[in-house]
Amino acid sequence: MPYKLPEQRNPLKRGGTNRLERLHEALESGYIQVEERFAADFQQQAASLAHLIQYYDAHDAPLGDWASFFDPQTPSDKPHQALFLAFLRLLELLHSHTNSLTDRHLDFYYEEVLQFAQKAAQPTKVHLFLECAKTLKYRFLEAGSRLSAGKDAERKELLFALVDEIVVNRTTVAAFKSVYKESEKFGNRLFAVDASEMLAGSASETLNGFSPFGESQVTFVKNGGNYTAEIAQAAQRNMLDAELGFGLASPLFRMEEGNRHIHLEINSRDLSIPLMDPEVFHYLVSTEEGWFSIPRDQITLSKVISNQGGNSLKIVNLKLELTGLDPALRNYNQEIHGGDYRTAYPVLKLVFNPDASKYGYAAWQNFSFERIGIATKASGLRSLTLQNDRSLIDPTKPFRPFGPVPSPGDHFYIGHPEIFRHKLSDLKVQLTWKDLPTGDLGAHYAKYTAGTAPLQNQDFTVQVDFLDEKNWQPLQAALPLFDSTSAKTQREMSLAWNYPATYQRKRKNGAAPAWNHDVRHGFLRLRLNGPDRPEIRAFGHHAYPELVMVKGSAVGIPTPYTPMLAEVQLSYETEMLYLNSQEPETLFQLGPFGQAPNETNGLIKEIRLFPAYEAEAALYLGLQHLQTPQSVSLLFQMAEGSGNADESQLDSQVSWSYLSGNVWKPLSRLRRSKDTTKNLLHSGLIRFDFPTDMDADHQVMPAGFFWIRASIPEKAAGIDRLLNVHAQGAEAMEVAPSGNISTLEPGRIRRFFDGGKGIDQVGQVYASFGGKPAEDRRALLIRASERLRHKDRSIMIWDYERLVLEQFPEIWKVKCLNHTDHKTERAAGKVMLALVPDLRNHQSHNPFQPRVGMYKRMEVADFISERISPFIDLRVENPIYEPLQLSFNVGFHSGFDEGFYGQKLHTEIQQFLSPWAFDSTKDMVFGGKIHKSTILKFIEDRPYVDFVNDFTLYHT
Repeated sequence: MPYKLPEQRNPLKRGGTNRLERLHEALESGYIQVEERFAADFQQQAASLAHLIQYYDAHDAPLGDWASFFDPQTPSDKPHQALFLAFLRLLELLHSHTNSLTDRHLDFYYEEVLQFAQKAAQPTKVHLFLECAKTLKYRFLEAGSRLSAGKDAERKELLFALVDEIVVNRTTVAAFKSVYKESEKFGNRLFAVDASEMLAGSASETLNGFSPFGESQVTFVKNGGNYTAEIAQAAQRNMLDAELGFGLASPLFRMEEGNRHIHLEINSRDLSIPLMDPEVFHYLVSTEEGWFSIPRDQITLSKVISNQGGNSLKIVNLKLELTGLDPALRNYNQEIHGGDYRTAYPVLKLVFNPDASKYGYAAWQNFSFERIGIATKASGLRSLTLQNDRSLIDPTKPFRPFGPVPSPGDHFYIGHPEIFRHKLSDLKVQLTWKDLPTGDLGAHYAKYTAGTAPLQNQDFTVQVDFLDEKNWQPLQAALPLFDSTSAKTQREMSLAWNYPATYQRKRKNGAAPAWNHDVRHGFLRLRLNGPDRPEIRAFGHHAYPELVMVKGSAVGIPTPYTPMLAEVQLSYETEMLYLNSQEPETLFQLGPFGQAPNETNGLIKEIRLFPAYEAEAALYLGLQHLQTPQSVSLLFQMAEGSGNADESQLDSQVSWSYLSGNVWKPLSRLRRSKDTTKNLLHSGLIRFDFPTDMDADHQVMPAGFFWIRASIPEKAAGIDRLLNVHAQGAEAMEVAPSGNISTLEPGRIRRFFDGGKGIDQVGQVYASFGGKPAEDRRALLIRASERLRHKDRSIMIWDYERLVLEQFPEIWKVKCLNHTDHKTERAAGKVMLALVPDLRNHQSHNPFQPRVGMYKRMEVADFISERISPFIDLRVENPIYEPLQLSFNVGFHSGFDEGFYGQKLHTEIQQFLSPWAFDSTKDMVFGGKIHKSTILKFIEDRPYVDFVNDFTLYHT
């Protein structure tokens, strides 16, 4: 068994230094009194020395001592006593002057010798957002425009002035969305959230904020003795699964009945084989009632590698089947199907299945295609338009296709609004005949053809034509109406199509409820043309009366058969149609918030089938009332320190882009003329200069908004939570800092002091920042004494803590851990600083666990790094808080409201365990500990508590 070194603990057990502990007691006025005696002390001292002092008379002869002068029997109102007391009282007037010698000497040394001077007040700053009057398109405000913050403590007008000029326009932030992509381990599964409603809430409603880039939906589940990472259950997530995939709109999908088949052929030069399990996708088609999910057992997904011209080509075949019981495919309808596909045709979409055993986006995200082909097939179509030369025919009842007395040249028309608009590779007409004579037709008509060649079933033929642009185009000249072996067998006529070179697909629906000479297409014509002999034409209706007259009724000539159809069905199969820009088909990339039309130029270049999400996360802001080209200043208010400390980063690498049409275009650094957020690392302003090609007409994102996007490649959780985003943001600074305020509470600034015409509203919902009161003598003593000790260098623990507290007034407490890192407390050359923010007048994401934002920690690190040895490895972190959970049953004394006092007890326990969350002057103790019995005793001591049992303390 290998030997394991014991953990070596840091012998220094310190609690750090807070802001109230900086002044050493020796620097306090009165710490040493030069003159500590008062009148009573002098009188007592004089009395004790009186017998040692000789008294002389007028002749300089000794005459006793002065003890009698202080005889307690002598009244104190004697003249000599009164004179002596008056002298002592006058001496006390010099007392304070004498005792101020140390202070005066210290002031002289600091101010005259060392030339320290009290620092002037630093103006506090505040973030505002403005609203332009509805009657104006914009309102220009110069830098220095003054705003009123009411009165200060001395009843003086407190003024702030705009730091920069701003053109206030009517642009607003109206939508907020974010997307988060999990790691490849989870298939790069995408989650999305729409936080627009939260964005519109008040500051108090958004106190906790929300993650601007979303957040991981992974949770850790205990599995045996280990914890495994899994995607959380839907009820535990705060984001929804993003719909991700591709869609296809085509008139070929107008298939309403029968057994229907859709075949997609995707050709690609990308030979990396994606995950081919049909479980990877959901397969949905548009129907009258919404999206219909095709059952997985009706799906076939396969691939084949072929060589064409020496180049390897991968062909992915997707075949989908819909039975006659499945609903009819209908044209896309935005009100029914949602989204914004902008097509008049049915839509098929494939979206990644979040419930699949392995999420498929990671395998398919880079898949690109060269071309996509569509072929459809349907059988058992009965909803047909049937017509003969006499009238329309009801297809639901038996009918005579060529009328009661068929003759050569009679027509039977079969119409369908969709089939004949496409190029067909096969069409089958299935005829179910009714009331056929016994035996075959040759035997039935034997007496008609006596002495000539007998008739066969296949002698009864039709010429088949199809209608194209009002002209009948021939398909087959003589096609038998009956099966060659038995006329009673259902006849399936298979038609071979030979389109003329000028034939084009029909984009407009030219079909009509009945054929006439104005109909352009949509019909098949069967023209009766056989048999056509002198002895019998068609079905013999004209020959029958002549035969009866010539041969007589005794011969037993059978009556001619009048064709009667019980049913007509069509089955068809279209040619493989390869998408290109000349065809009406539209290919879509389906993203979380919309659908973008994809390119289908075919054979020109390979195109990604699925939308690309390279970044780990992205946030989307939708603006309204923007009139490009225009500049808009956005205020991003963050909950400082709320980001995940483990995901912190010095440079967030956030990249910005804007949406033009359906294309995201980079928003270059030159178009961000101001950025005080340091790439969203802390609260601040970003001024965007939007170009003219930015518009509000999109499909990839909801239309009606001007969209901008911020993408972050990694560590999105390290970005602080966002309280809100405001358009028309501005920064104002205190005009004449008096030092009477250090922090301006929210809501103080509501109007302009002058020149505010055209501005309907001034919003200040966040506390000010950055201000410092004028340095008083006490602060000067602290700074000077610390400066003399550390000499602006960080060597000792004391140096680190004082330097940070002096430079950063927003830090309340600092603890320096020498030779310590995340793994051990004996790491040579390692130094860690733990910071606690000042919560006074500042909103905190979690006051029970206050944290300093990444950007501020970075500033602290940069500041200290300039004052330490280059061999020191410095880390600036937030404290690690240890949450406690209590479980117990409590009973209250009679007469105490359980609801009210239950909440009161909860609050008092929080105050007991975390006093700093309720009183910002309370110190936070590092390394503290508390016993279960202490908490139990506190609860039992509450005057309204009767008993406590089943008390359990959980240390999480």
